[in-house]
Amino acid sequence: MSQNNYPSFAECVAIFKKMDKRASALIFYTTKKVPDMKVIARIKRILAKFLGTADKVLLIDEAEHLPLKALEDLRRIADFSKTPIILCGTGILLRNLVGRDKELRQLYSRICGKYEFKGLSKEESNEYYGEHIYDFAKGNFRASSKLFKKALKLAEFKGTAINKEIAAKATQMVIL
Repeated sequence: MSQNNYPSFAECVAIFKKMDKRASALIFYTTKKVPDMKVIARIKRILAKFLGTADKVLLIDEAEHLPLKALEDLRRIADFSKTPIILCGTGILLRNLVGRDKELRQLYSRICGKYEFKGLSKEESNEYYGEHIYDFAKGNFRASSKLFKKALKLAEFKGTAINKEIAAKATQMVIL
């Protein structure tokens, strides 16, 4: 690792050469100091070249936090590598993809689809978690999962099945 805790160009090349067809992700952890723009450009070219030769999809979670420059870099990487990119995030992401002054028109025009998760219906929640979780979590994926896990532990401790009373008690033990 170079002095500033960023991989040098040679280290990046070595990392990509070590990656095989089974490799599914590469994460660079960064520190406070921004690396030289020439190094970033080289890393982008290497990444695009690697993705262009691999049968991969680039999946980026919490993409609503990406700055404008990062979104533009992703567009260029996708253009050069022909790799599909899936951006996951909150509703803010869609607004960010347009840009404040519509400066990301090129990126937005490449979006081939969007899917917005609405949460579980009462029927889906009842099918997966049982009939008492939906009343408290209202179909929210994360809240339903957390509440179900806590209610299950509580029910096991009490030697009973999850019921409305157990689910209500579990809501007091988790942050929904």
